[in-house]
Amino acid sequence: MEINVPFSHFYAAELKAAFERSGRPDETFFARCASVPGINAKYYARIGGNDANTLARIEGARDIEDCAFSHPKIKSHFVRYYSYTAYNFHFMEVHARSHERLRDHPELIAQAEHMVAESIRAADKEVDALIEQTQKVMADNGVSQSVRYGTGPLLVPAEVVSPHCGTYLTLLMKTDRLFSLLEYQRLRGLITNTECDKEFARVDRLLKSVQRTALRLATGLRRRLNVVPARDGEQASPEGDNDAIADVVMGARIDVGIES
Repeated sequence: MEINVPFSHFYAAELKAAFERSGRPDETFFARCASVPGINAKYYARIGGNDANTLARIEGARDIEDCAFSHPKIKSHFVRYYSYTAYNFHFMEVHARSHERLRDHPELIAQAEHMVAESIRAADKEVDALIEQTQKVMADNGVSQSVRYGTGPLLVPAEVVSPHCGTYLTLLMKTDRLFSLLEYQRLRGLITNTECDKEFARVDRLLKSVQRTALRLATGLRRRLNVVPARDGEQASPEGDNDAIADVVMGARIDVGIES
């Protein structure tokens, strides 16, 4: 579909229509964005086909954070992981906390939430250090500009369904900036292609550690909720299931790099 206005104007009008229609950026909104020719269309199509429906299952409150991602790696990461990770955040904080099988074990939820926060904090700390390092290289070489891209930024109305969503999105936006700085240094010969690739891979592992931590912990809590009740009047014992959660927490600690 061809449009006669800047994409940002089209995007804003379609988002307003989505809010009036369903109260959130729904599948129709992303399908409309995907219908506009351009490289970003593939990202909107992916979100509309899968991710939008994931967060549609959440009935509770949400907020919208307007994001714009420029680097292809960050666009791809957001599309592949954000909605599912946000859903896992929400599951731990709302569904697991209120479920009868975990109501008497708040320490399990507290452990899970602490590990999520720690995974984001650890990644954020490393990304901040890398940004400071790259900015120093730029200053030492008397440059302050960044790169341009062959397409506009991916504009996305990210749904905030957990307090962790905001810090996770901030981490993604910082990383987007970091990758642009690294690309400029690579293009200008301030770092080698190999050095640039190593930094990309390092930060990619940091971002994925957040996603893996949320997934492992939410999976462990779901397993605890799906325990078959004891039969024939036997007393159900939660110890074994709590040990299973402890194993999941330990795995998450390894992902984040925290010693027990």
